[in-house]
Amino acid sequence: MSLKEIEFAGETFLVPNPPEDYLSAKYGPNWMIPKRSGYEKDILAMIPDHPIQQRQSAIGENSDSSTTRVRILDQHGEPVKDALVRVARHGIFRTNEQGYAQFRLPEENWYSLVINHSSHEEVLYQERLARGITYVYRPDPSTTSGRWLVLSQE
Repeated sequence: MSLKEIEFAGETFLVPNPPEDYLSAKYGPNWMIPKRSGYEKDILAMIPDHPIQQRQSAIGENSDSSTTRVRILDQHGEPVKDALVRVARHGIFRTNEQGYAQFRLPEENWYSLVINHSSHEEVLYQERLARGITYVYRPDPSTTSGRWLVLSQE
């Protein structure tokens, strides 16, 4: 995708060219229609997973500085075993006894995740993740959609 310069608020920015193609790819063909709360799940459903070649291993086994971990806690602050953590475009990872899922990311960047366990599901549409960092997910009992920058470093 090529970029073009635009002026906005007195500054020059680079944007995808044509912007409509980018918006359609990112938000779907109906990108001009205002979205309801929870639309993020629909967007992520359109993104196929292309897992990075990695072997699922127990936490600590073959862990190195490039391994990213996410610890899933329940509403009582207890670790959740067998929760599923989908990292959009990279695969689905299961948590161990201590609530950790681990995976390797290609770079520090913005990622979207879906957290599933028992009857709980939350889409984290915008999370900044880095390689070699451990993050903690804590649910908010009052909402399961619309939150972003939810993960904190352990």
